[in-house]
Amino acid sequence: SIFFSLSSQLINTSAMAVAAGEGGSALAHDPQSEEQKRLALRQKRREQVQYLKQHRTKLEKVASRCVNRVLLQLPPDPYEALLFQLSAHVKASGIFFSAITVMPAGPDSLQLEVTAMARSAPVRAHKAVLPRAEVARGLAAAALPEAMPLADAEALETADVVLRLRVAMGKLLDGINVLDFEEINTRLCSVTPLAPADAEEEDAQQKQASYLLRAMLAGELLEAAGRLMDCSSMEAVRSAIVEFGEVGEEPEEEEACVAAPITCQEDLEVWQKLWPELCFPVLQGSTARRRLFLGVTLWSPNLEEAKAASGNADWTPELVDEAAELARLAAMEELNPAEMDEDEMPDPEPHEYCPAMNSVLLAAELGLSLSSKAGAGGSMPAGDDVAASVAQLRQMLETHMPSYLTAEKKMMDVESGETAARLRESAAAKLAALHEQGLGDDSDEESMESEKPPMVMLPEEQQRNAVYFGMHLDADAAYDTEAGTYCFVEGGEAKSQEELIKYYVETCKNEPLLKCLIAPLSPRDPNLDDGLQVLKSMLPPHVSVVDEVFTGLEEDD
Repeated sequence: SIFFSLSSQLINTSAMAVAAGEGGSALAHDPQSEEQKRLALRQKRREQVQYLKQHRTKLEKVASRCVNRVLLQLPPDPYEALLFQLSAHVKASGIFFSAITVMPAGPDSLQLEVTAMARSAPVRAHKAVLPRAEVARGLAAAALPEAMPLADAEALETADVVLRLRVAMGKLLDGINVLDFEEINTRLCSVTPLAPADAEEEDAQQKQASYLLRAMLAGELLEAAGRLMDCSSMEAVRSAIVEFGEVGEEPEEEEACVAAPITCQEDLEVWQKLWPELCFPVLQGSTARRRLFLGVTLWSPNLEEAKAASGNADWTPELVDEAAELARLAAMEELNPAEMDEDEMPDPEPHEYCPAMNSVLLAAELGLSLSSKAGAGGSMPAGDDVAASVAQLRQMLETHMPSYLTAEKKMMDVESGETAARLRESAAAKLAALHEQGLGDDSDEESMESEKPPMVMLPEEQQRNAVYFGMHLDADAAYDTEAGTYCFVEGGEAKSQEELIKYYVETCKNEPLLKCLIAPLSPRDPNLDDGLQVLKSMLPPHVSVVDEVFTGLEEDD
């Protein structure tokens, strides 16, 4: 086979190298030493041949795969390309995790360092910072090292949480291949067990806390694998599939290949909210970085008006499991959700937690179309007025996606409790009218039942904020160091930090689709940290604040 031919050449080359090695000049003077080296070389070649025979099937598959890639690429130097492919396979299969080091990184965070062994040499692969409270809750929920109430766990000092995490991890991942995602997930699951699906509410909270800890650790290990393979984390997953998929020791025993850790429905439930989102700049402010953008999630292609708004007549989401979805829709036709209680609804199927396989492409088309309709490339209104800018985007959505705005209003009312309050008032009014008519208490239950709150379906939750607005405020360009105030346009009104925070809060409350503020305060503001804490505490819960320090943008970007 090709691999035996390559191996023979390598063995012959090794023999020549040994013969011409540093001991070559002395061989003629020491026949005994020369004979010993000859015997050692023969033994080494016998071991190599024995290894080739023992793993012949797997090695032939690897070699054939590498040769096929070279034939597909047709590089100028096929031998160099073949050696590169073979070395890539060796690299993928020869790096193992060795240790996870945990240390304090501040009052509210822990530092995690992942170390691996590459060809018996220790390599520091990845460093990450984990939130203290979430780690403490996860350890307590998983009883590591012992169970405790979640509230008590949150009050633990950083040093105590560090010790607990060290005990939990120990040598848990020692010796695992960095691309063996199945074994990594198995071991993480062994130390972070989940409560049963029918657990009580308190157990369900512990289950969520335990899973979040597992997800955090799995995510950091995936990042470490990518760094060790000199690629991104997703490319590391692809590398594992390409290098190890369908390569077994025996022809009839193909090796199972597992990608990133997602092996239970709880994983899918969390992942449905962790998919990347796409942002499109729409209106430009008076500085290079100040701009209003429109964001879309990967659930936006499922919106009722997405196809019409995109202008794509061939708009067809490719479902993960079309057969399962058709079966689910057929079953729902036999039910009447309007007359059912929430606990009577069937549990969601796994495929319902996954966006369409072409959702990135469809979301990009929708985002480009909507941003164009909103005047992409134009300028923000006079004075870089954020409120007027987002009003312009809302007007576009009112024209092209009115049903989406209606659904957003419904979800807001449900989340705020306004819907429940209105229903209670309506029910109380009906009961009072019935009593005035002399009806008895038998009608009370029927009246209250007719006013039960609306049920929120899974698609409605997923499509929440599927299209939203964000603003890069570039507050540093507006900050006056001497006066300690912010002025966003020349000759405009200067605002103190307190006034600016109130302006942000009022704008976000008036426009619920504005859910991301980037660089809202200047890093030169001496009260930056206090100001950010006040701003985050006053903003609605769905609004994210990204500090200037974490934007990753240079002055010219």
